[in-house]
Amino acid sequence: MNRLSMHIKRILQFCITGSCAVVLAACYGVQVEEMYNNLVQKKLTCTSESNEPIPGLKVTVTQNGQPAETLSTDSVGTAEFLVEEGKTESYTVHIEDVDGGDNGGDFASETFAPDSSKDEYKLNMTEKTSQ
Repeated sequence: MNRLSMHIKRILQFCITGSCAVVLAACYGVQVEEMYNNLVQKKLTCTSESNEPIPGLKVTVTQNGQPAETLSTDSVGTAEFLVEEGKTESYTVHIEDVDGGDNGGDFASETFAPDSSKDEYKLNMTEKTSQ
């Protein structure tokens, strides 16, 4: 009898724990879905003055001066980031060459504010001048 009650107890614990996990996951999923419904994807492409893609640039997206997302340009010089729909003016995008000449040049940093009417940005990065 003792063995049977232990088995039943384990089954009940599994069911209760699993049910709680499912309920929490379902609630969390709704919050995440609502958050992503208000986000708009923007695409950035960085090229050199000779129109070659620049990989490995650090892209920092800030909202109201606070870091929102940090990423790097890929092998074709692109990076995709998210901004909150209707609040584009609160964002700033800063592009920085953190690896020096490893990506084909030593490029000057650039900063721009995304525009709500534009989904793609093409930046022609300039090389730093020797001093």
